[in-house]
Amino acid sequence: MAFFKYTAVRLGITAAVLVLCLWLGLGWIFSAIVAVIIAFCISFLFLTKMRDEAAASIQYRFSGSAPPIRTATERKDAEAEDSFSAANPVYRPEAPPRRRDQDSSTSA
Repeated sequence: MAFFKYTAVRLGITAAVLVLCLWLGLGWIFSAIVAVIIAFCISFLFLTKMRDEAAASIQYRFSGSAPPIRTATERKDAEAEDSFSAANPVYRPEAPPRRRDQDSSTSA
């Protein structure tokens, strides 16, 4: 959540500076460049704690120790598969047979 808050604040700063630059009559391209640079400077100088929290949340998510994000349907499917596997320990699913035209060992 920290990442989204930080991103929203930076986008808000960028939009505010962009509107101000356009109001001053600087033109679209120059206003956009100035807005991005000023938003970067403001966030770099004043949003250090928020930036560090966002970086920590991203690091945690990609570290491998975070639990997987699953939808309710994916959780129900996993529970059904687990219960089926527990009830039928000898069942081993087999891959469907490959058609001859799909075989990668034959060259054309």
